[in-house]
Amino acid sequence: MNGGGAQAAVTGLGAVSPVGSGRRALFQALKAGTSGRKRITLFDPSPYPVEFGGQAECKGPWPAGWEGLGRAARLLLLASSQALTEAGVGWDSVSAERAAVVVGTGMVEPLWVEEVVRAQVSGREPPPAPGAWGLPGALPCDLAPLVARAFGFQGPCLGTPVACSASAFALAAGLELIRQGRVDLVLAGGTESLNETAMAGFARLGALDPERCRPFDRERQGIMVGEGACMMVLESFASARRRGRRPLGVLAGYGLSSDSCHPVAPDPSGEGVALAMQRALADAGLGPDEVDFISAHGTGTPLNDRVETLAVRRALGGRAGAVALSATKSMLGHTGGAAGAFGAAAALLAVNAGWLSPTINYRHPDPDCDLECVANRARRIRVRAALANALAFGGSNVCLAFRPWNRTHWSGTG
Repeated sequence: MNGGGAQAAVTGLGAVSPVGSGRRALFQALKAGTSGRKRITLFDPSPYPVEFGGQAECKGPWPAGWEGLGRAARLLLLASSQALTEAGVGWDSVSAERAAVVVGTGMVEPLWVEEVVRAQVSGREPPPAPGAWGLPGALPCDLAPLVARAFGFQGPCLGTPVACSASAFALAAGLELIRQGRVDLVLAGGTESLNETAMAGFARLGALDPERCRPFDRERQGIMVGEGACMMVLESFASARRRGRRPLGVLAGYGLSSDSCHPVAPDPSGEGVALAMQRALADAGLGPDEVDFISAHGTGTPLNDRVETLAVRRALGGRAGAVALSATKSMLGHTGGAAGAFGAAAALLAVNAGWLSPTINYRHPDPDCDLECVANRARRIRVRAALANALAFGGSNVCLAFRPWNRTHWSGTG
């Protein structure tokens, strides 16, 4: 098969998550099946059916100018700094004009918005808008310029506010910028902070599991809310080779689709998700028989997991039952706009080290979700290719395809 064009080397990954900070901590937690579930302290969760979620550590001391930023922005800048440090990015080795930023998010700074509403209702003075260097930091379009300004990027600066698949869209957009030859390097991913608005919305939808998030389990009842930021450094092969960086893996292709079905529910046939997966395979030049792992969207809601199972069967055909699958949301919770990038991190772990992160809390096999779930304990296998699915409200689907890196890539395109 022929792919859609150049691929990208992943040379750095930064993560601030409910199970740890930094790539190594995240990878170790995913391998160990660590749960990030804890009682929420960012707001009073007692009015809701669930008082627990995936709350990340977001601690200073902060560099000058970061103190007044909102939580989502601070999570984002921490993850971005980690990714750039791991990739060894310096403007002596990469041109700032050839470096781009793409950030996906959903609600940006709802904690601040919620505090403004409370102040308005009670007659108090509202808090100042989160921001630094004159940027308000409260809109999706603010975050990529914030990162660019913090680290000196002068290339394209894009936001992808596509709800739960936002950061997967950001990674796909980053790959496309490299393919077009517009840049040599892209810092891409997403961020989201825990907030009461999302908690109330999911509670009203009846989508919160009162016990534990357990994707693909027969007894699953819904999601666990979460937060965090996950950012990757993508480079052309030529740039990574010139800088002497050994990639963590290769982002080989992507697929996009729309369900055109419902504002908050997926197409029950799974056709839209399957189309994104098929397009990712074709774009990466992969056949279904080369896929060994799927990092699933896997929210833990009854409909979503059933639909994703149907989609995998549509996309992979007879190969579907032999492909291992798991969901990071069982450990991290649903991290909103950052979820796609965290799912991609699990796929990267698989191609980088051959570790398949597990779906924890899995106890009861479901005949409607009859794929090969990596249950409760990580699995070690040789991975030739991994897919990462991201689904969003409105039916916006993304599938990312990852491959292991090896030295033969230096002679390839990019």
